[in-house]
Amino acid sequence: MSLESGVYTIKCKLNGNLVGRHPVEDRSANPKPVYALGADNVPPQWVVERCEEGYTLSNGGGRAASIDGKIFVILVEEEFSTAETWVIEAQPHQGENLYTVKTKDQSKAWSQTAEVGGEPETFILAVDYYSVKESLPVQYLPQNLFEFTPIVDTED
Repeated sequence: MSLESGVYTIKCKLNGNLVGRHPVEDRSANPKPVYALGADNVPPQWVVERCEEGYTLSNGGGRAASIDGKIFVILVEEEFSTAETWVIEAQPHQGENLYTVKTKDQSKAWSQTAEVGGEPETFILAVDYYSVKESLPVQYLPQNLFEFTPIVDTED
């Protein structure tokens, strides 16, 4: 069961926090950090696009990339080449709409950390080595699972 291209909200399985850029950030064109946001935030919208190598993920006009082991959104189009193609794999045996988001070589995955972010009520999202519980099928830890919920356009 692969993820279709579309617009989604993403939540961390670990604690249900929304994934996205903080609503208050500097106005520079520098890459913006992606956080696990507190529940009081408006759900950030992610554009998920399937391509030959995997998926691109965009939030707020920029593309997701790993910088120094953390997830950022690249805003400057000329720098999109540093954005990454991700492998998104369904984990239906662990819950509805749950996925892992891995690097192209699948050696690392998105992970919600316990590290508090630079903004209030946020947690850092990292790209790190992941652990699994040895079982069949493989069980991923909650910090490596993300719920992708499609945003349905009701204006048709």
